[in-house]
This record gives sequence, C-alpha cells and structure tokens, in this order.
Amino acid sequence: MRLSVLLSAVVCLLVFSCTKKDEIKTTHLTNSRVAEIRLWLSEKASKIRTTEEKNRFADLNRHLQYEKLKTEELKNGEKMILVPVDTLYTSGLISQNNAALVLLLFETKSGAIKKGNLVHYQSPTVNHYSRIPVNSFQNLYRSLPMPDCSVKFYTLTERFLYDFTYQNGTLQQFDVLKSHKKAIPTEDGCIDWYLQTYENGILVSEVYVFSTCGSYVEDGSGGSQVYTGVGIQTITDQLTNPCLKSVLNQATASNMNNQVNVMLQTVFGSTEDANITIKEVTNLPADTDASHTASGTPGNTYFNSVINLNVNILPSTSQEYIAATIYHEIVHSYLTYNGTYGELTQHQAMAESYVDHMASSLMQLFPNMELYTATALAWQGLQGTTAWNNFAAAHPADAALYNSINTAHRAGSTGTDCN
Repeated sequence: MRLSVLLSAVVCLLVFSCTKKDEIKTTHLTNSRVAEIRLWLSEKASKIRTTEEKNRFADLNRHLQYEKLKTEELKNGEKMILVPVDTLYTSGLISQNNAALVLLLFETKSGAIKKGNLVHYQSPTVNHYSRIPVNSFQNLYRSLPMPDCSVKFYTLTERFLYDFTYQNGTLQQFDVLKSHKKAIPTEDGCIDWYLQTYENGILVSEVYVFSTCGSYVEDGSGGSQVYTGVGIQTITDQLTNPCLKSVLNQATASNMNNQVNVMLQTVFGSTEDANITIKEVTNLPADTDASHTASGTPGNTYFNSVINLNVNILPSTSQEYIAATIYHEIVHSYLTYNGTYGELTQHQAMAESYVDHMASSLMQLFPNMELYTATALAWQGLQGTTAWNNFAAAHPADAALYNSINTAHRAGSTGTDCN
C-alpha cells in the first residue's frame, strides 16, 4: 500500500557482490522423479515437427546426466531442477566451450513439471557444471546478487530467448528476442522478430533477425520459425481514466526494460501461473494512493495480484507520481509472489533493496528527471522504515527536500500534468 506521508527518503545504493564458487548442494532425487522428467521430455518431443530438431532433441536426451541432477528452491515450495548436459553433446547449436549447459526445469509444489529451458551459463570462473556458484538460478529469479556471468536461456529446441549479462555485481546488459506489438502478424501473415539490447535498463540497439510464419509456440512444434520473446504478457489493464491508462501503458511498454520491468519479465512474464490486474477504485482513504491484494499460491494454484489505484486522488497528481505509484505496487506484487508477506515487511525490503530499481525505472520513463527527484518519488510510501528513519535523523535537510518534492508532485503543482 502506498500512503501519502510528509516525509521521504535517502538514496539507498544497492551493491551486488560476487558469490564464491561454492558447489551447489546435491539433493538426492528418487527414481520416480527422474521417470517423470523423462515422461515430460517425451511429451515435448512428440510436439516437435522438423526432423532436424527431432534428431537433435533425441541426442540431447541421451546426454543428460541424471546422476548429477540437483535442485534449487524457487518459492512457496516450488523447485528448479538442474540436469547437466555432458560435454559429449556436440550435435547441438549451443557451444559448451568454457561454459556449462543445463536443462532447467520448474517443478510445482505438488511435484509436477510445468516448463523447462536449456540454459547456457558462462563466466571467467565456470567451465563445468560443478563450478556454477551455489543457488545461481534462485538468485537470478529473485533478483539477488550474481557474480560476473552470462546466462542465456533457450527453448528445448535450442532457439534463443534472452541473455542476462552481469558485471561488477550488477545487471549490465539484457538481450531479448522480441516482436513488436506482442506478435501482431504483418500483411502477409508473418511476424517480424528483433534482437533488442538493453544496457543498464536502457534500449541501446534493435536489430531485425527474421520473420516467423505459422504457429506461434515456444517448444518448436509449429511454423517455419517458432521463437518466442519474454515481453510482459500477464498485466490486465482495467483502467478507464485516460491519464492513468496512458501512464500505465508507457510504464509497461515493451521498450521499458528497466529494472522493474525486468523483474516482471523474469517472474510474471515467464511464469504461466501468475497474473496481475490493474484497476481503479473509489473506496480508498484520501491519504492512500493505491493498494494491492493477492490470492492463490504460485505452483499450486494460479497467483492473482490486483493493484487498486485511487481514482479520486491520482488523476490530479503528476504523471511522474502516478508512475512511481504503479512501480511501487508492482514491486509489492513481485515480493508477494516470491514469498515476502505483510505490508510492513515488504516496505522494509523495498527500502533496503528496491529504491534504486524504482528510481532508475522512473528516469528511463522520464529521461529529463533528476536523480534526486526520482529517488524522492521512489521512496514515497516507505516512510517509517528503518532505513528512512536512520536517514531522516542524520540528514534532516535532505529529508525535508524529498518531502517537498513528493508534496508538490502529489498536489500536481510540478511535473507533467495529466490534463
């Protein structure tokens, strides 16, 4: 929940540190689980249509090292299953030189496999599966610290999806294969695909790669080309107010691959059991800009998050303030999905780890925004947290500045007018 309080906050620099080369702890899996994995792969194989991909997928299966199979916790009882591919697998399209190739499967709380990818992990310290740092994939999906590395995701038929590049403890580059307008066909019925590159959350290049004609599926079961992107596909817009709707569309646009939207893409955008609905309500108190609710358990039932925007208040504020409110509530949904519950607990987590993410996201959306303004807006609603209280006590003048920025933006006396 985002409250209007006459206080604001401090720039909280989130510094990612490199993890050591600890080996992932082995979890002994039963024969029944391995059998279930093989059955799931068999079902996927039955959907592959081209002979070349069928043969390559069959060879991949022969080189899966089930005896080295391990797991990592994901959330709410869900697990990620890691099955290494041995270096004798040479018929594939993905090079294993000085890298590790892993079959990454996502297992629900009930033990069912819901999806899978091939993942290519490469770093200066990793030339073998056993040297992948502990909980690397867990950290990736939870936006936690990562060592210097490149983590590329592919479909099971080795078609590129996206690539995370970490340097000096932070996400430096994100490459993704995407179509425009969520795969709307061209006049000839085909879809144009582009490789987009983002550096520090900013789109720096976009290159046309190919067009697809035919079925649009991820696992290689149809069409002349069957790649897929990872754009935000789980936000349902129920807004009717023109200004709120416009800001939402801009904040979650496909070219807004900033820190907040990357979180959406790596969790909500790539997870079949999560949905977010954003709507406007009239029953919130006057000092409450927005709220969020959630139902369901990821991996067991569908997880549904609802963001409620106070239509009595927000249309009279600045567009920058509205965007900050939306990002604030999206982070609430992200934390709930990953098992952090309770408004106060989530606000503490946001104050400690997500202020910079929200501030940089605002600066991408509003390129002329100053850092101190973005930081003030990102901290709105987080007053009362330990990080804020410590800062306000040590730097009362800066706290007063942040307070005045938020007051002005909420009153609509500064920033971009909605009208």
